[in-house]
This record gives sequence, C-alpha cells and structure tokens, in this order.
Amino acid sequence: MKRLARALAKLIFGNEGLSKRLERAAWIQALAKRLRVRELMNAGLARYPIKRQLPDSGVRYSIETFETLAVERAYFGNPIFATIFAGHPPTTFIDLGCNSGIFPCLLAHLGRGAVPRGFCVDANEIQVELARKNVTLNGWPEVRVLCGLVGSAHPDDGKSEFFLAPTSLGSSQFAYRETESGHPIDWKRIVVPTLQVEPTWNQLFGPDVRCGCLKIDIEGSEMNFLRQESGFLVRVDTILLEWHVWATTRDEITGFLEKHDFRLEHTIEDAPRNGVLFFRRTSATS
Repeated sequence: MKRLARALAKLIFGNEGLSKRLERAAWIQALAKRLRVRELMNAGLARYPIKRQLPDSGVRYSIETFETLAVERAYFGNPIFATIFAGHPPTTFIDLGCNSGIFPCLLAHLGRGAVPRGFCVDANEIQVELARKNVTLNGWPEVRVLCGLVGSAHPDDGKSEFFLAPTSLGSSQFAYRETESGHPIDWKRIVVPTLQVEPTWNQLFGPDVRCGCLKIDIEGSEMNFLRQESGFLVRVDTILLEWHVWATTRDEITGFLEKHDFRLEHTIEDAPRNGVLFFRRTSATS
C-alpha cells in the first residue's frame, strides 16, 4: 500500500497538468468514489506513513493522508516559494487552514532549520492531530496547533457550524453545492470553536512580536477574516492567500489589502475557481 501511494503520488501530483485534468474530470471523481480510492489510500498511509527528513535543514514530517501528498506537492514542488522567501525566510507565522502542518515545515526548511514561532489553525480535528504530530517530530517549543474556525460569519458566538468534506482539502464553513468537477459534496456538519487571531497571538507571543507570514487558506472565509482582523494586519509583513471565486474576487482581495499597505508581489496560481496570491507590506515597520 505504501508503494502504491508513492506511485500514485508521483503519477498524479508529479504532473501539474495531469492533476488538474483529473480534478476536473467528473468520471474520474465518480470512479474514485465508487472504488473508495481515497479511503483505501488513507488507510494504507495511516498504517504505513511516508516519513520525510529534508536535507540541509533536517526538518521532518510524516505523510499519513493522500491529501497531505497534494499539500506537499503544492509547497515543495513549486520553486516560487524559495524565490519568495529568499534571503530572509520568516521565522514567525500564522497558518490558517493548516491541514497537516506542512507550511511551517516549508518555512523552517527554507530557513535552514531555524526554529519557527507561530500557530496553526484548522477546524478539522483529524488535521489538527496530524499537524501536532509534525510539530512534535521537529521539537518546536513555540509552535501551537489549535482547533477552531477563523473568519466565522458569527465570530462572537463562541462556536460555529463547519462542514467537513470527504477530502480535508475542501472543508469549509460554507456548504457550497458543487465541486469543480460538478459533483455534489457529501458534507458532514460539525460545530467548532470560533477563534480570533489577534488575542490568540497576543496571549502566546505578546503584542510587540510581528508576524512574518500570514497564510490564509480557509475555503471562502478569507474576506470575513480580513475584515474582522484588519487591525492585526499592521503587524504582518507578508500574506500568502488562497481566494475562491464563489466567495470573493481577486480584485476585492487585492483592493482590500492595498488599502492596508500591502502590494501584490506574486500570482502563484490563477485558476477559474480560485487563485493563490502573495502580498508584501509596502510601508516601513518598527
């Protein structure tokens, strides 16, 4: 099963064009669902995880789900991230929608093993536990992994509904009706704590510590979050953000962040239904 996972990962995630075509092919999605491919692969990887230890940095992480292979491909398979963070990779971060915690591994690797400070957030408890495993593997004392929802439609209620998708990469606080392939998602509704970033950051690290990189991958909640946490943005140096066309537009995201002294520096992905953008603060910081 472990060898099969590696082979499929190389075939699918090693070829950007192929992976995108498969994502959009309705018959592939239907066949995979009928054959329970994802469930079988995840069962195999849970029993026989793929262990990585990166050269030069010594950063370690464990791959225990098929989705983590996709996340690994997205970060370590794209040289743009080495370009973005060349010279001075951020050592402080916030990872919203952290999945299994691969993003802080990327930052630590680009920093040649520099110990990061920050926190990860996900509303899926399974992903939270996987991210905690990867933090523990590296012995990072100042990285926390929290279960909760940021950008909630009702941030003061203490708890919010959240919808788990069959794949952890599509879970959202919004039960949108169709995937990119055109197939409806079988949502599972749960209730999770709401979380506000600024007081959490202040409690963990104090009000004077800056956030070197804020990563936002929260499946349609991005504008809710930015509006709610606009006061915290003044303490952020760079933003890596995935936006979704059914919830906002690229122009809305870019216009909002320009008003808060950020410029769009890189377009990492620009697909019909979403995109990934990298912003850098333009004003001087103390």
